[in-house]
Amino acid sequence: MIGPRTPPFQHLATFPGEEFIATPPIAVLRALAAERQHRPAGMRRIWRAALLRHPQDVTACRMTLRWYRRDRRMAEGRALLSRLYPDANENPASALMMLHGLAELHAEAELDSIVTGCLSRNPRAPGLRNAYVHHLHARARYVSALRVLRGIPAEQVQFDPAFLQDLGRKAALLSTLTPDPEADAVPHVIRALARLCPPFPADGAKARVSFLSGTLGPGGAERQMTRIACGLFGDRPVDVILRRADPGGEADFFAPDLIRAGVPIYRLGELPATALLPRRVSQLVDLLPQTLRAEALRLAGHYRHTRPAAVYLWQDGAVLTGALGALLAGVPRIVTSFRGMPPIQRPELLRPHMASAFPILARLNRVRLTANSTPGARAYEDWLGLRRGAVAIIHNAAPPVAPTSPKAPTYWRGIHRASPACHITVLGIFRHDRNKRARDWIEVAARLLRHRDDVRFVVLGQGSDHARNLQRVRDLGLASRIFLPGLCRDVPAALARSDLLMHLPRLEGSPNALIEAQAAGVPVLCTPAGNAAQIVGHGETGHLLPRADRLDIGETAAILATLLADPHRLTRMGEAGRRRCRALFGLDTSLARTRAVLDGFQMTTRRMPSP
Repeated sequence: MIGPRTPPFQHLATFPGEEFIATPPIAVLRALAAERQHRPAGMRRIWRAALLRHPQDVTACRMTLRWYRRDRRMAEGRALLSRLYPDANENPASALMMLHGLAELHAEAELDSIVTGCLSRNPRAPGLRNAYVHHLHARARYVSALRVLRGIPAEQVQFDPAFLQDLGRKAALLSTLTPDPEADAVPHVIRALARLCPPFPADGAKARVSFLSGTLGPGGAERQMTRIACGLFGDRPVDVILRRADPGGEADFFAPDLIRAGVPIYRLGELPATALLPRRVSQLVDLLPQTLRAEALRLAGHYRHTRPAAVYLWQDGAVLTGALGALLAGVPRIVTSFRGMPPIQRPELLRPHMASAFPILARLNRVRLTANSTPGARAYEDWLGLRRGAVAIIHNAAPPVAPTSPKAPTYWRGIHRASPACHITVLGIFRHDRNKRARDWIEVAARLLRHRDDVRFVVLGQGSDHARNLQRVRDLGLASRIFLPGLCRDVPAALARSDLLMHLPRLEGSPNALIEAQAAGVPVLCTPAGNAAQIVGHGETGHLLPRADRLDIGETAAILATLLADPHRLTRMGEAGRRRCRALFGLDTSLARTRAVLDGFQMTTRRMPSP
């Protein structure tokens, strides 16, 4: 179904402006070998060690910072770059390494500031100029790239004539769309395509909906998308397109649910690209960065063939690709599903062109934005400069909870055998990373276990910190009281066997874990991150901690102890949670709201921003 993978580092040796060593240092070779194993645990530390030994190695720099971004440690990545290259504002060699590192962090403003500052002091730094030209070209900033290129002596230009001709042509075309010399082409292409590619007529309320997502991995957004797609499939044609796939692996975690429901799944890389475009449209599409262009053309081909009445784009990373493909194909409705807070608040999720293109998309007549929480919707409205209410809210939903299976899952039976004296279970359902505070969760558990010998703690989920957290549990001597079994499909079975759910994140949107716990009659202890205050009735269905940005381990453990000391109160909270969840977060309610957004939003005119 899917061809051989291209190693994520394969292209690194061809970046202009670098002196790539034919035989990299041993530490880099070892890191490359580890990378080929496709085992993310520990990769950031492996690459960091290689970079510290070889701070001028471009591959080590780029891969190290890529893993800092993947592990959501952006501030630490920036600090490492500043430590290694403190003279980047003066030294072209250091500025070049900062360019590579900051590009991996998608820190465009900081990158521009450092590189332009260094070039102002070292105007004849050809290596840095060539690399910056390549970077600007990749970011579709063609006029800026051409200006930087003109500062390089002809004999030191590291690009072939075809590239130079292409850059000149694109810069000239971009100049006809905007007078801004620093402009990113993508938002201007979107604006022009919206004028040149009118929507075809929608075919009524039962018309096809095409979902687009990054993966079907074990995340909350993927879980919700799967539920909605399966729910809609009962009354209209539905398909799901994935940008990345891993048949049989973690990225296809929810694929079996869609397959059982009969929902077709397509892999974006396997779709044929559309070939027939009007000349002017083809010229505009050519301004898009290569990957964005290729994906948009594949989607346009699929949408032209299937003619969906609406495309439903899940999570920020799918929005640009999906919207461009839908515009090219003339899809009449483009609906986004934002999950959590906007990328401006979660810089590890910010991608090139989002900040410049999202405001343009948000004001197109055929686009409707949705979010899964009121705080998330308001944050997107503030970021994009939209009026209040411009982002519709479709809350996450929990399906009806089936009666408890008499047979516990295999992993759960193992947990019970390892903790026979424990008759109270505190559950966590989250990814092991800094945002979810997985380590703090363990420390709260350890604090409570100083005084209770009848409580076990179980966390379902994987993540970049999973191995470290397992070691921490072993170091605490609590491996028979705190259990981290990893990913588990049968979440309802775990909830049915738990007394309380503890959830301690810094940032959230609309956490599925809180909704599903209450649907199962399990009270919760949580931070007020995202719309937790809308989900949880404080003192009624659970307990909300005072703040999300800071966590007091001792205070949290004391509150947990108080809750667990009153089992009758926990039972009352659980029953109230069931009632609250049925009223506010039922699957039927979410499906009805989704249908209304997909089928019924008015094509009102919204003012386009000035060029």
